[in-house]
Amino acid sequence: MQSGGKSMIKARRFGKAELKSVDRAREAAEEMISSFYVLAPREWERVNYEVRTLEELSPEEICDRALAQVLCYDCVKRIGASTVERHDLYRICLQDDRILRASDRIDSGRLALEPLLLYVLTHELVHIVRFSQHLQRLDLAPEFRSQEELSVEQTTRQILAPAADRALQRVIATFANG
Repeated sequence: MQSGGKSMIKARRFGKAELKSVDRAREAAEEMISSFYVLAPREWERVNYEVRTLEELSPEEICDRALAQVLCYDCVKRIGASTVERHDLYRICLQDDRILRASDRIDSGRLALEPLLLYVLTHELVHIVRFSQHLQRLDLAPEFRSQEELSVEQTTRQILAPAADRALQRVIATFANG
């Protein structure tokens, strides 16, 4: 389709089956991360995060360099001029189209989708735990970001190792950057 001289390609989005896979992968990732970091349920409840897919993202939350990204929003609740509550909200922005293309590349179909989502969500949740527990700064200088990614990647692999069946091992081998 042409519009204003530019090609408009509609990005692939998750359907109902893929959204169920996202939910299952999120639950599994959260459980493994809770065990790894020994987070009490009360601590985990204080980690304000949400997972959004392409359908729910605003244009500035869409990126073409990653399968997902974590953004942090400052949430403020006011009554009149008084601030009554303030907290960070971490948003995992899944890039459906990129994830579906990666899944196709890994397994010539959707068989690897759930292990891929488990890998992606575990990686992003490690970032969130590191930020929320003040193990890493949100405003990390660009020259230190590659070291942070390497550290998160190593932690992600450690967390996933006990659950790594053949499909998950293939995902890790494909996407691990260290």
